[in-house]
Amino acid sequence: VKLNVTVQKIVCCGLLEFVDKLPDVLENCRNLIDEDGRMVCLVPPKTLPGYLYKLFHYRHGVKINLFSELVFEELVKQSGWMVDARADVFPYARVYRLKVREPR
Repeated sequence: VKLNVTVQKIVCCGLLEFVDKLPDVLENCRNLIDEDGRMVCLVPPKTLPGYLYKLFHYRHGVKINLFSELVFEELVKQSGWMVDARADVFPYARVYRLKVREPR
């Protein structure tokens, strides 16, 4: 996505588990956000409920990705973001609030 403007907030829920190139999505979002903006991401973690969620989609012919905390946070960092806050959301999700790691 390319826009001629930047935004203050991005909400990314129910998307990241379906993409093949997560770093590309995170970098694209980084290019769209103001320097003091925030992005909220909801992702399924590698937990038992996460694997049940993955099984549900698999049974319907859809492949999804689950994210360990360490791997997701490393991808976030490599994409120019940093984790500002995180919380587990019952029963099978984790929410992250991201902010820009370094100004452009």
